[in-house]
Amino acid sequence: GSTFSQVLATDVLIFCLFAASLHFLLGTGGLVSFGHAAYYGGGAYVAALLITHADTRMELAFLLAPLGAGLAALAIGWVCLRLTGVYFAMLTLAFSQLVWSLVFQWGDVTGGDDGLVNIWPAEWLKDTTVYFYFTLILAFLDLQTGKVTVSQAGHPHPMVQRANGDIEKWGEGGFPTGLLPDVLFDDFEFQLNPGDRLILLSDGVIECPDAEGAIMGDETLASILRRLKQARGPAFFDGLIWEMAAFANADEFPDDVSGILFEYSGPVSS
Repeated sequence: GSTFSQVLATDVLIFCLFAASLHFLLGTGGLVSFGHAAYYGGGAYVAALLITHADTRMELAFLLAPLGAGLAALAIGWVCLRLTGVYFAMLTLAFSQLVWSLVFQWGDVTGGDDGLVNIWPAEWLKDTTVYFYFTLILAFLDLQTGKVTVSQAGHPHPMVQRANGDIEKWGEGGFPTGLLPDVLFDDFEFQLNPGDRLILLSDGVIECPDAEGAIMGDETLASILRRLKQARGPAFFDGLIWEMAAFANADEFPDDVSGILFEYSGPVSS
């Protein structure tokens, strides 16, 4: 689709995540909160402040954002959970207004009502389509252990290429988001070892047709990935596009071609 539709879809997915978290608090926990936006905005400000004032890489800021929001929720919840019913709801509203006031009046740090500007995605996420798929597949990666937890929503299976070149396909698929209410998405986990890499590709890759209309499919894609096992970073995607063009006997493809490559080199040193 167009850039506008992809940006709109990305925003919808983000707010769906926000709504889902409120559902767990209200629907499952039975707690009426008027201050839920404080945690949502708190996570965003944690990431933005780290990038602006500490020159933190986007990937690290993205991982630390929920930790910062969780710490704020822990502090606020420690007070609010002492009350119930309307008293709990009003106290969450009071804390929400307190956070709002702090952000808007501490202009030297937060930018006040102008906010924090000139914060852009990492180089590998600048493409709108790639950023959309990054948002669509919600994954948590423990950089120390290499453990990955993924929730998949209706797109090609995440693939892991082991250090020896072997290809593993993970997940059972998932229903596309936004089509039906109350759809549950299952998580699954797998382990990355040093030298392994996680590959997320759009359906425009696996469904790329050849000159006779036959799609590439899993086996052909796996063969291509094994041939590209020594390619790293941008060279991997350059090689993938070249292989796809040779398969399709064409320089253009009927569907979007995008992907994310994460290469795991081992635990991050402190």
